[in-house]
Amino acid sequence: MDKPNIVYQDINFLENPLWVTDLRDKRNEFEVRVGNGSFLYKAQKDNIPNDMDAVFLYYFLLAAQQTGQRKLKITRYKVLKDLNYSTSKRSYERFETALRRWQEVSVRFVGSFYTVKKNKNPGKEPEKIVRYLEKGFHILNYKIVKDKKAKNKSGREIGEYEVTFDPDFFETMQESLSKRGIDLTAFVALQKPLARRLYEWLPKQFIRRSVYEIGAEKFFRKMRMSEKVYPSTINKRLASINSNLKRLNSLDGGFEYSVELIEKRKKDYFFKFIQHKKAPIKAPEQQSLFPDMEAAKQPKDNDVRKNPHYEKLVKRFGVPSLKAEEIILNIENPAVIDYILERVERKFKAGEIKQDIGRYTAACFNPDRIGNIPSIVTERKESIKRKREQDEARQLQWEEEKQKRIDNANAIDEYLANISEPELKSLQKEAREELEKVYKNKIPYSDSHFSQGEAKSKIEELKKSAPNELKKLQNKAENTVIGEYESAGKTPPVNISDNIHVQVYLMQFVIEKYKLKSKKEIQHEEKLIAGIDKKVRSIVWEKLDL
Repeated sequence: MDKPNIVYQDINFLENPLWVTDLRDKRNEFEVRVGNGSFLYKAQKDNIPNDMDAVFLYYFLLAAQQTGQRKLKITRYKVLKDLNYSTSKRSYERFETALRRWQEVSVRFVGSFYTVKKNKNPGKEPEKIVRYLEKGFHILNYKIVKDKKAKNKSGREIGEYEVTFDPDFFETMQESLSKRGIDLTAFVALQKPLARRLYEWLPKQFIRRSVYEIGAEKFFRKMRMSEKVYPSTINKRLASINSNLKRLNSLDGGFEYSVELIEKRKKDYFFKFIQHKKAPIKAPEQQSLFPDMEAAKQPKDNDVRKNPHYEKLVKRFGVPSLKAEEIILNIENPAVIDYILERVERKFKAGEIKQDIGRYTAACFNPDRIGNIPSIVTERKESIKRKREQDEARQLQWEEEKQKRIDNANAIDEYLANISEPELKSLQKEAREELEKVYKNKIPYSDSHFSQGEAKSKIEELKKSAPNELKKLQNKAENTVIGEYESAGKTPPVNISDNIHVQVYLMQFVIEKYKLKSKKEIQHEEKLIAGIDKKVRSIVWEKLDL
């Protein structure tokens, strides 16, 4: 790129996320609350732009802004060469993926798009800040104007593309007075997605202030990170933010940034970002003609004493100061020092150290005694990394399974909502028949066909409400018993009405006539009814092959 690599972007698009930083975030539709308004984002499902796509978008914008035309013709080879990327087949395919992704993106600002309007009399009237009630944008369109398999003299594929920005989107970039320059070279150099997103978003927050606080949940939405606001998640993300701020601070500029975590109320977490002015870089001093003599005159600036391990070695473990300095200077890997000190601490607490702990600690750092500790430390570090990756993989798998269950439930709900009433009745009948097969052997035969308590209660009720009906049933029971006696060649008892067999038959006839059910049968029916809906969903689940 021959011209300065500054591409201008309206701060409304820098404040709100156009691309995702977390590749696990699969939400193609997204909303961020902005004051009393909102920012709505939509992309193609499973084809959401990420930081690499943002690099290509800024390249296209830079080329268009340098010419002042929203339509430009480019080749894949030139773009990849300018960005110092490989010109392999895979890179060509990645370029095309970026175009397809941005073509599907649309954004809408509802009461959240602010712009500064020029006045007709700029010297007399102040500029006006205008807030649109609603404003929507498409990003770009593209088409292939030359066969992407065409080759130049060197045998390389050419493939010319015409990229056309949406008129409103491009006009906003050109005319807006509230825009910020993005150094494309710096953006590419940052490499990490979160560092690139912070580079877009963070400097805007320090207009006329040096401290900015934002709720953790809102910050995750601004960064497009799919994380829940739990203490463990926030602490993990804090370390990631710090490491990416270091990348940001390494860029040329007058400021650098730091972040702190604040808990204002119970489980109400905020990130506090602070902007610091960088110290001016001192001009290199003139080199002395006698460097050895000059160095001997200068007092030693002992930076080793500022090392956190120095204080631990000297004050906690009693190692002589010169020996502590020697240990820190000789052992480049701080994790090795921590490992040895942890081992000394364990032995000291167990009472295994019988001599002066300072001398013992210093002796532990002799090269002969260190042995294979560096490899143990490396293995420990790798083990921690593997465990973290496994935990993240399990968490991701759990989230995917949870989402799959939700999707299946939604699919079943949609299916049941769209079927006709006869089809639903048929499913319920099928479900009941299957459940009855399962439950039929769980109620004893005697209990399901004979219930003395219910029969006796009904007989008492019939004595008052329908004595004639009861008399008929009584006569039927007596005749049945008399018939059994006569068929057996026996004489029926005199007081037949008081016979125990008559009472049993009476209760049986009452149960049959009034279809009385035992308590277990009632419970069985209630359980059956309660399980029908669940069984219907199970049948639909099998039918849809979810």
